[in-house]
Amino acid sequence: MSELCPSLRVRARKQQDFALQFESCPVWHGSSWGTCGQHDSGAVAQISWGGINLLSIGDDQSNLIAKNRACAMVSTILKKDPNLLSRLNEMTSMLQSKDFE
Repeated sequence: MSELCPSLRVRARKQQDFALQFESCPVWHGSSWGTCGQHDSGAVAQISWGGINLLSIGDDQSNLIAKNRACAMVSTILKKDPNLLSRLNEMTSMLQSKDFE
């Protein structure tokens, strides 16, 4: 993920842990959006930029599979719209710049 945009972060965790911190955050479960419950099993991968959640993807089996699916989806989106990637990198530079302060 960092090869496309160094400021994007990928994190995976158990669905129960995700549900405790982000109980109303939408999660893509492969064919539909939903949320995670505290009693769900499986994993959720979360892609964030500057602490803002951009995408969360759930998988019934593994953290690694959830992370791979999330990275693949975001990579596909950013490669289809180079302007979006450019703007994301530009905003990152602005936030890191002393001129912004």
